[in-house]
Amino acid sequence: MDEFVILVDDEVKNTLSISENIEFEDRKVECYNDPKDFISFLNSKNNNFNNCKLLVVDFSMPDLNGFDVFYYLFENIKNINTKCVLYSGNINQLKDSDKVYLLNKNVELLEKPATEAIIDYSIELVKES
Repeated sequence: MDEFVILVDDEVKNTLSISENIEFEDRKVECYNDPKDFISFLNSKNNNFNNCKLLVVDFSMPDLNGFDVFYYLFENIKNINTKCVLYSGNINQLKDSDKVYLLNKNVELLEKPATEAIIDYSIELVKES
């Protein structure tokens, strides 16, 4: 049962930068540069999402934003034991009702650049394993 981190961000440079640093800490990383691909992963019969220890999602993406991704996740996957982070260059883009929804689901909201905090979360998870 290999534990891993998932990054969902349409900006390839962000997923590369963050994943390289997390992999340096001996944690496997799966990157999705299209949120629809991540949703497809969740919909796949044999997905291993339960092994995901950290899910990091960018807010501003085409087609589906980060809130949409988390809403889909929480409405369709039960018993989530994954640390969830939504990060954005402007967290104020989120409607107050969306912030309340995410905070009630224990999603951490981070302002970009959040690379250092994300790497710290990953290191904490490695230590807990």
